[in-house]
Amino acid sequence: MNLKELLGDPSWLFDFGVPIHEFKPREIDLKPEGLEWELGDEYRIPPLSSLSGERRFAEVSLGWNDEGVFIHAAIQSKVKTYGSSSLFFTFYLDTRWSPGVHRGTSFCHRFEFVLGRPKSSQLLRGHGELSPMQRARAAPSSIHPKDISVGALQREFGYE
Repeated sequence: MNLKELLGDPSWLFDFGVPIHEFKPREIDLKPEGLEWELGDEYRIPPLSSLSGERRFAEVSLGWNDEGVFIHAAIQSKVKTYGSSSLFFTFYLDTRWSPGVHRGTSFCHRFEFVLGRPKSSQLLRGHGELSPMQRARAAPSSIHPKDISVGALQREFGYE
């Protein structure tokens, strides 16, 4: 029995962190085809799936400014959909490194997004919310769902 069969994904054995760079509005490329803006290559997150030998299913970029955090994901269409007509995403964000703390703190966030599956190149708006983390020591400050903007576009390669 190998390590992957015994433990599942071996990348869970490691503690990963990546910096999230600040961006200025003038650094944003405006996109006329539906999405308001897009981050450049310097904001791209390295693929952790390569550590476990899995294929990369999405390109993810992160950036922040005083208005909030921007997450951009380009998802290949070969992702299993389980027969659903909706797209579901969960995104975990820990804004402060806390070595030795093995439970969520007030700096750990769990966002859940639900979108209908777009069928054309028109932007389809969805719903996002901050969800509680199980067994967390403390909850982060609340965020009203209207302050979370989420949308999806169908592309040749899948969804964005």
